[in-house]
Amino acid sequence: MENAPLTIKYIPEAKDYVRASRALAKKSTSFIIMAVLLVLAMAAAAVILLVPSLGEESWDNIAMILLVVGVFYIVYFFAVIPWQLNRAYKKNEHLQVERQFILKDESIGVRIGSEGTELNLDYLEKVVEVDDLYLMIYKDKQKLYFFIPERAFTEEVSEKAFIDYLQDKSISMD
Repeated sequence: MENAPLTIKYIPEAKDYVRASRALAKKSTSFIIMAVLLVLAMAAAAVILLVPSLGEESWDNIAMILLVVGVFYIVYFFAVIPWQLNRAYKKNEHLQVERQFILKDESIGVRIGSEGTELNLDYLEKVVEVDDLYLMIYKDKQKLYFFIPERAFTEEVSEKAFIDYLQDKSISMD
């Protein structure tokens, strides 16, 4: 990249963390498999409870447990996790400070508030586009996830410039 580095800036909102959490879940193969198995188990349990002649009487207890566990996970994913993330956002000022991503030739500078680091591009596994945000998956010694909401793109730094940068650096996009 011969031009000046692109700098993407935004201040995260509580809903960004919820959307990023859901985006990560949607792109996780193990989460998808568990969700499908849970839905199938709940459907089978509902059939067993609604049509008692299909199974033995002892299956009713197992079916009821499967339905309760399934409902718990659905409520947990769609209500409890967002509530926890919103609460954490309100209590933690660090989650509310401006983020900057400085896209350079060999690295991406990440600045969160007054703290910053340089991420080597070799460890950026991929960037996932989900709904109205980009999820950057970075793995060096541990996996790190950064998100950039679409509202962070402005006339100065367009979404197209971001995508062109990723393509120029051969970073895979999902």
